[in-house]
Amino acid sequence: MPPQLIYNGKSYQWTSRILPEEIRLPLFEAFKSGQSVKAFIATRKDAARCALTIARLGKETASLYAEALLDDLSLTRSQVDEAFAKLAA
Repeated sequence: MPPQLIYNGKSYQWTSRILPEEIRLPLFEAFKSGQSVKAFIATRKDAARCALTIARLGKETASLYAEALLDDLSLTRSQVDEAFAKLAA
């Protein structure tokens, strides 16, 4: 299943289409500036979808999410790397 995001009370499913500007801009800005994106992730308890979200953000922004922020999401770098490999396939 694709990543599920939330912003201003509205849900977004991140499929192959580009996210709407209203969520894409603040989400990408937070990710690129090293801030937590935890508030944007609607499926935090689903480790696979959460890792896929972080991997896709990394791919789209060419940025790396900090280890401390991964810990806050209960993710490991290897989970994100595995999700990134699936994106590339």
